[in-house]
Amino acid sequence: QLGFGVLAVFWDMTNAFPRVHFNRLDNTVDDATNDPCDAWFLKARHRRAIVVVRDNTDEVVALRLGSGDRQGDVAAPQKFILAFDPAIDCFSATVSTVWDDMCLTYKNPNTHNNYNTSMVHFADDVAKLGVVLNADGAADLLEHWNRSLNPLLADLGIAQNERKAQVLAEWKGKYSRDNMWKFHDILGEDNSTYRTE
Repeated sequence: QLGFGVLAVFWDMTNAFPRVHFNRLDNTVDDATNDPCDAWFLKARHRRAIVVVRDNTDEVVALRLGSGDRQGDVAAPQKFILAFDPAIDCFSATVSTVWDDMCLTYKNPNTHNNYNTSMVHFADDVAKLGVVLNADGAADLLEHWNRSLNPLLADLGIAQNERKAQVLAEWKGKYSRDNMWKFHDILGEDNSTYRTE
């Protein structure tokens, strides 16, 4: 009724588990553990991991990882989340707006608790919703989100998988059709890709 639109972006991270800097994983282990022996053991699981590769001639090479964790390792998801969550929390605090808080809040009918639905993440997938007035505002918001997210990811050693990113916009009000076409033109022919400069 107010004529606002909603911009939704779904980000996926490129090879997130194997790319997190060792020092970031070490810090999460130190913060989560009180026992130095446990900390040493958990750090060794990523710092001393060896990958064995065999080619079609049965030649074998042993490689030591230079970053990240082995995705199948039992401790890897916990270490990843402990490193990733603070970056995403920082991103959320940086890009959150009053409009998002007002328009994208869900009230649980049973508990009467309010939940901000403007951002959700699971493992290395992140979804962000934002309230926009027009196509230019949506393009500016998208650029702001990327400018805010990319350095936080780079600090961890990971990056967006831009080929998997999805950008959606829903427009309401008198100029919804104009905004839809203008936003499509801003994003280009393939509206699942966008500039991150």
